[in-house]
Amino acid sequence: MRIVSQLTLVVLLSAAVLGADSRAPQDLESIKSEPRLEKRAGLALRFAKHKVDDVLAAYQAGDAEGGVALLAQIEQAVELAYDSLMATGKNPRRHPKHFKRAEIRTRELARDLEALGRELNFDERSAADGVHSRVTEINTQLLMAIMTKKKKK
Repeated sequence: MRIVSQLTLVVLLSAAVLGADSRAPQDLESIKSEPRLEKRAGLALRFAKHKVDDVLAAYQAGDAEGGVALLAQIEQAVELAYDSLMATGKNPRRHPKHFKRAEIRTRELARDLEALGRELNFDERSAADGVHSRVTEINTQLLMAIMTKKKKK
């Protein structure tokens, strides 16, 4: 009996630690206050990923204005992530770690936004499509930064 209770405690503590790490910040202002630019980019993309489900819930609840506001927050978060990575001054080709992570996350986010657009009514899709195209554009910019060489002068 004692072994079972200790095992249960270990499982619960592990779940709490993993769950605390995977939570996204609640607002963009707290993300903007992060001094480390790479971490700021990661937090912003995690925030955007978590907001996609909230957008669908808002539209399903009949709150179109709330859905549009959440879509705007997603777009702002992705732009914040991109701007933060570019502000590091690092060459994405020589130091691709955070740039590649952002590229992967924006690709996943674009896929999620595309699926969200399919779930929405035809009249509600325009806002989601606009954010999807901006996320795809930033994804392409990240990929090109990683994959292309700088031109010699």
